[in-house]
Amino acid sequence: MKLDEVEKLSKKELRGRINNLFEEAEDPGLERSSPYSQAQFYMRELEHRRDSFTSIRDFILEIAVIGLIGWEIHMSYRAERLQSQNFENEQAVFTNLQASSAITAKTLESERQTMEAMNGAIHAELGLNYDVAVEITFDDPSKRIYVTNKGRTNISIWGTKTDTQKAVIEAKGRMIAPGGLYAFESEALYAEVQQKLPKGSDRMVPFVVFVKNENGNEVVIEAQLFCVWHNNVLTIHTQTMSVKREKWTGKDN
Repeated sequence: MKLDEVEKLSKKELRGRINNLFEEAEDPGLERSSPYSQAQFYMRELEHRRDSFTSIRDFILEIAVIGLIGWEIHMSYRAERLQSQNFENEQAVFTNLQASSAITAKTLESERQTMEAMNGAIHAELGLNYDVAVEITFDDPSKRIYVTNKGRTNISIWGTKTDTQKAVIEAKGRMIAPGGLYAFESEALYAEVQQKLPKGSDRMVPFVVFVKNENGNEVVIEAQLFCVWHNNVLTIHTQTMSVKREKWTGKDN
C-alpha cells in the first residue's frame, strides 16, 4: 500500500485494519510477526494523527488564550482611557460648579448689599416720619405758650422746665396730632418776669419741653424766651434752639 493511500484512510478504517491484523496474527497457520508489524504501522499512524490533532488543538487554545489576554489588555487600556476622560469631565464639572458658586455668591452678596441699602433707606425714611418738629410761640394777649406739632406723626408732651426751676413731668402725656397745638398757661411766668426784670432791660429765659414721638422715643426740645420791655410793656418772643433725642425719664431735670 502506498503512503498516499494510508493518509487517505479514516481513523475508523485504520482501526478496522488494525483489528483485522490482530485477528490474522491469532491464526496458528500464519506467521505472527508480519501482521503485528503491519498493525504497529497503522497504530503509529493513528498516534501521529492524534498527536497532530492535540498539537493543533493546543495551538488553537494558545491562540485563544493570547487573544483573550490581548482583549483583556485592550479593555484595561480602554477602561483607563475612559476613567481619564471621566476624570477630566468631572474636573470640568467641578470647575464649572466652582465658577457658578462664585458667581452665585457674588450675586447673593450684591443682593444682600442692595437689600441692606434699601432697608437703610426705608428705615431712614421711616425715621424722618417719626422725627419731632415743633414750633414754640408766646401769645401776649392770653399769656400762653403754644407748642405746635409741625411733624408727620403724633407727639405727646410730658412736661416742661423754665429757667432754673425743677422740671415738672406729668403722669400721662398730652397728645398733639400733626398740625395741632397745645397751650401752656404762663401768666405766673409772665408776672414773675415782669416783676423781676427792670424796665428798659431784657433777658433770655430758657424753656425746655419733654416729649415723646409716636414710637415712644424720648425727645428734649430746648427753646429761649426773649423777654424785653417795649414802651413800658413787657413782650416775650420765642426761639427754638434744639430738638434732640435724649432720655429724660429717671433723670433729675
